[in-house]
Amino acid sequence: MVKVNKTLANPGGLTVKQWLMIEDIIRDIKNGKGIFPMKSARKFYRVKNDNSAYQIAHQNLSRLNFRKALLKALEENNIIGQEGKIGKELKKGLNATYKTKFGDIPDYKTRLEYIKEINKICGLY
Repeated sequence: MVKVNKTLANPGGLTVKQWLMIEDIIRDIKNGKGIFPMKSARKFYRVKNDNSAYQIAHQNLSRLNFRKALLKALEENNIIGQEGKIGKELKKGLNATYKTKFGDIPDYKTRLEYIKEINKICGLY
């Protein structure tokens, strides 16, 4: 991979293809399609098959500068963060309950799954 110098305009030192990949991921999330980095890698890199696209997506996601840029873009687009889409859903999930004959009981399993998923997305898990 080509070494890109960090500048004020490009503090993460990302390539054009990496920026395009991040923008495509953000666009998909905004359209409610979810996170599919392999699809974005296939779109902007020359790949022979799905395995090659997977490898490129995996390599990019394992780079600290790429992950930081992706998280920053997710936050700037109100996808993650306290008032972002995920933050609002997390608040709902943290209040999950189920009904019993004794009334509403906290659903700890669902609450834990919400916390795990958010931490995976943010790279903390």
